Amino acid sequence: MNGTIHGVEMSHDEFLEEFVEFIEAKGWNFIGHTQRLTEGEAMKHTRNYLLDHDLSKDPNDEE
Repeated sequence: MNGTIHGVEMSHDEFLEEFVEFIEAKGWNFIGHTQRLTEGEAMKHTRNYLLDHDLSKDPNDEE
C-alpha cells in the first residue's frame, strides 16, 4: 500500500487512532508506517511515485 490521504480535518494522531480502529474491526493487521506531509509534499511524493513506476503493467502478469 502506497498512497496519500487528502482532506482529513483531524490531527495525525486522531487519524491514526481511527485507522487502527478500522483495521482491528476487520480483524486485519497492518505493518508499515505513516508520515505526516504537507499537501505540497504529498503531491511531490505522488508525482515522483507515478513517474518511477510503470502503472500500465499488471503486477500479476508473468514476464
